[in-house]
Parts: sequence; C-alpha cells; structure tokens
Amino acid sequence: MKKIFTLIAVLACALGVQAQDTYVVAGGENLMGVNWDGSSADNQMASTDGGATFTLVKTGVKLRAGNYEYKIVKNGSEWIGDAEGNNFKLNIEENGEYKVTFTFTVATSAVETNAEKTGEATFEDQTWTVVGAKALTGASWADDGWEATYVNDMTSTDGVNFTLVKEDLVLESGVDYGFKVVADHAWDESYPEDNATVTVTENGKYTVTFKFNKDTKEVSAD
Repeated sequence: MKKIFTLIAVLACALGVQAQDTYVVAGGENLMGVNWDGSSADNQMASTDGGATFTLVKTGVKLRAGNYEYKIVKNGSEWIGDAEGNNFKLNIEENGEYKVTFTFTVATSAVETNAEKTGEATFEDQTWTVVGAKALTGASWADDGWEATYVNDMTSTDGVNFTLVKEDLVLESGVDYGFKVVADHAWDESYPEDNATVTVTENGKYTVTFKFNKDTKEVSAD
C-alpha cells in the first residue's frame, strides 16, 4: 500500500509540472531575435517563485532609438497585451546595445520592462517595405507572415529615397486603400503613424509608385 501511495504522489507531482503554464515574449526580430514567434524556446520566460511572476533577460540586443512592440504568449496560443489588448511598448531613447529584462505578473497580466544600455552598436542598412491592403500589395498587412511582404521591399539609388512600383493593380473608385512603410519586416518602426491611403476616382487597372524618404519619413503614392 505504501508503494502505491508513493507512486500516486510521484505521478501527481509529474502532472503538476507538466500542467504549469508557459509564457513567451513575442515581438519584432530586432528586439526578440525572431519575428513574432509565440513558441520560441529562446524567448520563454522562467519563474523562481512558483509561477506568480515570470522573467526573461535578453543580452546583447542591438536597438535603434524608437518604440518596440511585443506581447506575452501563454501556452503558445493566447496572446496577452495591455488592458485594451494592444501591444506592450518599449521605448529606446538612443542607439546602442542593451540588456532587456521582461517581468510578467500572472495575476494582473502586468509587464515591467527594463532596458539597460551596455555599449555602443553598429547597424546594417535598414530594409524598407510597403505593407497594406491586399489590392495594393498582394499580401494583406503581413497577415500571411512577413515573408509574403518581401516582394514589396523598396529600392533606392541614393540610400535616402526609396521607391516601389506596382503594376496592373485592380482598384475600385472611392475606396481608401491603406498602407504603411515599415523597417526590417516588423512593426517596430512604421510610417506614417496613421495609415497613408491610395484612392482612385474610377474603376480600373493602375500603376502605383510608392515613395519614402528615410530622413524625413515622408510617405507618398502616385
């Protein structure tokens, strides 16, 4: 009887460990190393207090000045944001290499993020991509994954002014087709703050030229 009781206790303990929830920080590739991956083992948080709070520390993270968005993903499927369901945001005030600490409190779904600059950093040239309505881009707002947007990477001859030409677009009169220009296939840096739009006055096929100035952040479409 004693052996049976011991076996039951061991099984109960094992099941308890298996049932513990997992939490992963998911965000853009610049911040997390992978692009919005809710099951990344490298970004899984750990708890030292029995599951009340979870923590993830990322070191050697090269970040430009700007706002970086992320969410907490529970058990690989439940995406947790702020009280309105929006992404959490981390503000970086200057370029550099950072140690970033994420702390998630389970009971309140609150997140604290601390970014400590540990050194200077050099960066490769950014990639600028048009994302938006499927009628304009063929890949609706990156809903099918960022890889689908690669065909809409912009090109430049001077490193400042970027363009993308899309031909034979079937557009309807009076419809506002929204779009943005994003950096490095992520939402961390995108312009303008509110969507830019393309609107035509009659149904038909169109050639649309998208333009972006890296210095002024001006976005336009002809």
